[in-house]
Amino acid sequence: MTPLEVVKNLNALYVEDEPLLREETAKLLTRYFAHLHVADNGKSALEIFEREPIHIVITDLKMPVMGGLTLAKEIRRLDSRTPIFITSGYAETEDLLQAVKLNFVDYLLKPIDLSRLRQALVACVEKLEENGELFVRIDDNVSYSALKKNLLVKGSTISLTSKESCLLELLLKKRGSLVSQRMIESVVYGDEEMSEAALKNLLLRLRKKIGHHHIRSVRSMGVMLEAPSTQQPPNANRK
Repeated sequence: MTPLEVVKNLNALYVEDEPLLREETAKLLTRYFAHLHVADNGKSALEIFEREPIHIVITDLKMPVMGGLTLAKEIRRLDSRTPIFITSGYAETEDLLQAVKLNFVDYLLKPIDLSRLRQALVACVEKLEENGELFVRIDDNVSYSALKKNLLVKGSTISLTSKESCLLELLLKKRGSLVSQRMIESVVYGDEEMSEAALKNLLLRLRKKIGHHHIRSVRSMGVMLEAPSTQQPPNANRK
């Protein structure tokens, strides 16, 4: 996955007090995120942040009730990792200094330029990856990085081939459900023909890397990645 493809699996909180700009920008942002929460001031945004799984915060700087800097301070009191970037119609030195202290990812001038927005989103994904937030847990000892396309096994990095990572992402997406051989052939092999031997060899290599017990095969039907026994709730690091 590219960083922008990763973003499509994330939830964002967008805060802007000006109605027309809020509506227009929200339409743009919905193209990128799995779910977008929208608020018109920092107080409402903070309430959303406290009850919803939010991965990225995009906030205006100057707002009534509660401004962007105060909102960011409150978020940082709850969570030191969630990427935040601010938007503003103008840049002030004091605001920029505050932004540095609060560990903002970026500072975008309004109206938001599309290329700058994409750069900021990529930076957010990289920050999440750096913080270990984008690793998909397979079990207590094995996690998968969709951005770097490798495994973290007991603290050690294990590389995957393109077909291994493609198959693992497919199995993770359908986790707990049987994935047909036809779908595997279509997604993993594309225009290549997939023989029984080729699939068997691919599964053998992947099993060696993530653990044999995680992948179950049903002869002539398909493959399934077993569901995890426990799942850490979103934003569990806040409380």
